[in-house]
Amino acid sequence: WADQARTLVRPRHVDGMAAPRMLFGGAMSTVLPARLGDVSDVRPVPDHQEVFADPERDQSVIVELLEAQDATNEQALQVFFQDLVELNGGTQARVEHVEKLQSVPNLPEAGYTGVLEGHMVAAKHNEGPAAANRVHLLLALVRLPRAKTDVLITLNTPLEISMNSSSAAATNGHLPTADTAVEEARRIVVQAIDTLQVSDWGLFGP
Repeated sequence: WADQARTLVRPRHVDGMAAPRMLFGGAMSTVLPARLGDVSDVRPVPDHQEVFADPERDQSVIVELLEAQDATNEQALQVFFQDLVELNGGTQARVEHVEKLQSVPNLPEAGYTGVLEGHMVAAKHNEGPAAANRVHLLLALVRLPRAKTDVLITLNTPLEISMNSSSAAATNGHLPTADTAVEEARRIVVQAIDTLQVSDWGLFGP
């Protein structure tokens, strides 16, 4: 980021094109862009995840409930980033920035909250290097000590789609410029954090 933009700016209001999302059977909720569809409507999603996607941009948001990492806060974010890169067979992976946020407005029980920004080059569905896309990554970690749980919000935003990628046809002409996509991605993540709530702590067990 440029020096004057090295902090995530909280939006003053919820985007009018955003919509509340019930997570994990309504035990949690957040707000995401309305264009992101619920992937569980078209395919099974693991019980510890909620996945939303926009096929026209090949963009996705994953909300995960994970056992709390036995690691310091920034180390935990680095571990999650490396896991993501390895899972996707990513190359040229780099972390650009890690930032600690002061609070989660609707979740006072939250401990550390931070966001990691990075990039990788990866192909979808093991399509091979010739089909690799350049992807911007934002990983938001919200630690819930009360529940011994790490909430991880991952936003994947392609900046360049290979003509050999299975995503090329769906995204043809729909990708914004890289700068616009990155700025929008940052707003999406901040809004998701700012509106994150837990309405039923029973989700995490007794």
